[in-house]
Amino acid sequence: MKVLSAHYKVAATIAALLLLSSGPIYGLQTEQPETKRILVLYSYHEGLPWERLIDESFRNTLASQSAFPIEINVEHTDRVRYANDVYRYKLIDLYRHKYSHPKMDLIIGIDDEAVSLLLDFGDKLFPEIPMVFITAERKDLQKDSLKANVTSLLWGLDIRANVELIGKLLPQTRQIFIVAGTSTSDLELVELAQASLREDTKPYAIHYVTNISARDLLKKVTKLPEQSAILYLVFSRDTEGKDFVPREILSTLSQQANVPVFGIIDTYLGHGIVGGNMLSAEMEGKRCAEVALRILRGESLGDQTQKSILHQLMFDWRQLKRWGISEKKLPPGSIVRFKTYSFWEHYRGYIVAALILILIQSGLISFLLLQRAQRRRAQAQLAERLRFEEMLSTLSARFVNLPPDRLDAEIKSVLESIGKGLHVDRVSVFEISGKDQKLHLVHSHKDAEIAAPPSEVKFEQLPWVRQKLFNGEMLNFSDPEDLPGEAAADKNFLRAEGIIS
Repeated sequence: MKVLSAHYKVAATIAALLLLSSGPIYGLQTEQPETKRILVLYSYHEGLPWERLIDESFRNTLASQSAFPIEINVEHTDRVRYANDVYRYKLIDLYRHKYSHPKMDLIIGIDDEAVSLLLDFGDKLFPEIPMVFITAERKDLQKDSLKANVTSLLWGLDIRANVELIGKLLPQTRQIFIVAGTSTSDLELVELAQASLREDTKPYAIHYVTNISARDLLKKVTKLPEQSAILYLVFSRDTEGKDFVPREILSTLSQQANVPVFGIIDTYLGHGIVGGNMLSAEMEGKRCAEVALRILRGESLGDQTQKSILHQLMFDWRQLKRWGISEKKLPPGSIVRFKTYSFWEHYRGYIVAALILILIQSGLISFLLLQRAQRRRAQAQLAERLRFEEMLSTLSARFVNLPPDRLDAEIKSVLESIGKGLHVDRVSVFEISGKDQKLHLVHSHKDAEIAAPPSEVKFEQLPWVRQKLFNGEMLNFSDPEDLPGEAAADKNFLRAEGIIS
């Protein structure tokens, strides 16, 4: 039985080894997803702000939403500056050499020049590879002329909305000058503007400033009629064949223009335009990436139309101030950039908090000072009382067992002590006479410059005091004015004698 069991163990081990060598071990190996390759063709040369922002947003969206690795290849065809056939054929040879192997999974053409290249040579360069065309508006991109592997995305520029926006912000406007260049993309935008503004646009007279040199354009915008505005589309080439960065010539144009300038894309903001209902490069890049991901996952999309959410109402605060346009006129949801704040506006929260803190601290300090003053007064009063009580105690002790012959001298000494101790300039002791109803001066102490008290006081001069004394009441007052109204005669006498208390 032991030998048989050992044979079973050997057989089981051999079977396990055969199973391990005959196929993959799931859980120990993970298959890496295949890398997808995208080629993006831009129409302009490298470095233009609009294309750069689209590319950045496109890459960020792919990186955040893709579940598989993606290789992005970018070519700037520069067809706006080089529109001749020789240059075009050289590009075709270059792209055939660079991108025939490895095979691309998706081709994206942005703007009309790049799309025209793909329309003419796309089938030969990239047969059956999915393509996405992004343009403003072209007749040959209608659904019936598109092949199954082509998806058309339209920029969806709303030029009419910008014209209406100008009318709302500047109700006095009567003429609108639409500026564009002569490149293929420039003229396509002009056609789009003409199509969207073909309907009634009263009370505006629409003028298209297109077939013009850059030099003449800059002269023209300095002398436009009053109650006018400019809607700048794009100006990448003039009639003399000179090429321009649209945003750079816009900056010069807006500085020299004698009327407000509005624009259609967000990269124009900050370069002289008041603002507009503008296309967002960031949102366009995001939308393009989302469509690309759907195609790479195997979805069939066809034509895609623009959505209004891709437009943003954006304005330059500095230009609003320049042309006297109130922010209150801006449509709800408008974004205002480049706003400068006063010191109060910028630090209002900090200033208010600091003032509140200062007020609280000042209140606490005042309260503490008041408390300290009250405490000092209380301490002074207590010390005064203690000195007075000590003085009384001392004076009382001085009369204990005092011989009669020394009594008068001691009283005089005591009066002097009272005067100095209580800071009074005259202290007097009167005795009531039972014979003549008078007060006779017995003892007195005064400062050298103070007049002596009267030697006697008739009771008829102090009728109210006399009554109180004969009633056995004790009288004390700090000021004769404290006496009641029935003591009028007493008050007069005390004032006349200069008696204070």
